[in-house]
Amino acid sequence: MINKLKHELDLIYSDQAAPIDDTISVILCFNERPFTTPPPLTDGVYWRSPQGESRLLALNSGWSRESRGRDRFRDAERQLESLTSSWGIFDPEENGASPRLLFQYAFSEDDPMENEWHGFPNTLLLLPRLQLINQHGRQSIIFSHETGGFSSEEIISHWKDDIAKLRELTDNYPPVGSSPSSIISSDQSLGHALPMFREAITAIQSQDRQPPLEKLVLGEQQRFHLSNQITTERTLKSLERSSPTSAQFAFCQQGRCFIAAPPERLFLKKGRKIYSDALAGTLPRGDNRADESRLSHQLVTDPKLHHEHQLVVDATIAALTPLCSEIDTPPAPVIRKLDNIQHLLTSIEGRLQKGDDEQEVSIFDLIAKLHQSPAICGSPKEESYLWLQQHHNSNRGGYCGGAGWIDPAGDGEIHVLLRCAMVEEEQATLYAGAGIVDGSVAEDELSEIRLKIQGMLNALSA
Repeated sequence: MINKLKHELDLIYSDQAAPIDDTISVILCFNERPFTTPPPLTDGVYWRSPQGESRLLALNSGWSRESRGRDRFRDAERQLESLTSSWGIFDPEENGASPRLLFQYAFSEDDPMENEWHGFPNTLLLLPRLQLINQHGRQSIIFSHETGGFSSEEIISHWKDDIAKLRELTDNYPPVGSSPSSIISSDQSLGHALPMFREAITAIQSQDRQPPLEKLVLGEQQRFHLSNQITTERTLKSLERSSPTSAQFAFCQQGRCFIAAPPERLFLKKGRKIYSDALAGTLPRGDNRADESRLSHQLVTDPKLHHEHQLVVDATIAALTPLCSEIDTPPAPVIRKLDNIQHLLTSIEGRLQKGDDEQEVSIFDLIAKLHQSPAICGSPKEESYLWLQQHHNSNRGGYCGGAGWIDPAGDGEIHVLLRCAMVEEEQATLYAGAGIVDGSVAEDELSEIRLKIQGMLNALSA
């Protein structure tokens, strides 16, 4: 593999007829070993698509840019345009794969990323130095690097280090077994949040606000100490078994890992087609078949749950309407069943249109329109976000943010970062939230949060 990379770099650096691109990527086939399970990651990024048809492992940075603030998505778009203006992509084996940039962002544009989020960027656009991709069983390895200030020898040295790290990770398959963990302690119960939940219910019921608040989504967290060290690969495997239709993410640096298993996709963009999930309305799973049938019937017939779900559907359609020439919405939601919980889900499809200046709708346009939806923030968006800011519930780090991938053609997939935990050794901080609408009961909403936290806790202690 190194000899192939050296040969390709020699061709790039010896071509006197063309200037060297600011950033280069080299695509090779990878058949050394199958990439079919999560690795024991401590530094890097792992992503598994819903249904598991794609996996990606990313190590180190070949090119990256961070941003924060009101214009963070527009900044990221400009940074991507700058990258693609001088980005050489070489596929000597005609593999047909494409490098992917990883994009992740916090819930709040102004979040300083403090406490357990220290060291994680608010918003990051990253081209990994090494990325291993399994797409429908076809495996590719892609090496990337900025060229400014680096000789070909220095670039090869970095790629050698990446290959050594990759082999160290993959040679650990299967990981050494360990016994399941038990919970030693938790920092506090969620009962402390009751006053804020009651205040949110009062705000929803108030007729004094114009426009009135229809929904507020409150986020909570709870810290646990487990008996054994938490491993990313074991947690991700457990999540894959319990929620096979959900995506999985792990963002790891220096032994701290942010793990997420989002049940909903903010959107998938393929050319001018867009697919977006509207997910809201929650009940537990049943303990037996009769109980499951009763709860599923309640989920699709309860007026409060239907209203909560419809707010998300309507907001998604309203956000996409100016960007799409066609939108297709099914007449009724379906049920998305997870390990211990079930939700109402409406899958929305659209066809993106070109703007007056013939510009295509970009991934960043879509993120800006769809982020902070009623599923994670409230309705109306601006008024609910202001309420969360005033009540110190808007700085959530990566929880309720988003993450996914973007390819050089501008297609990509972004997920809402829910069902999350920040883990370090035996410690884990778990995140979950609940939506407050007219008819909500504070104690019931906290029970929903406990249920969501328990699902992730089960995976961490598996």
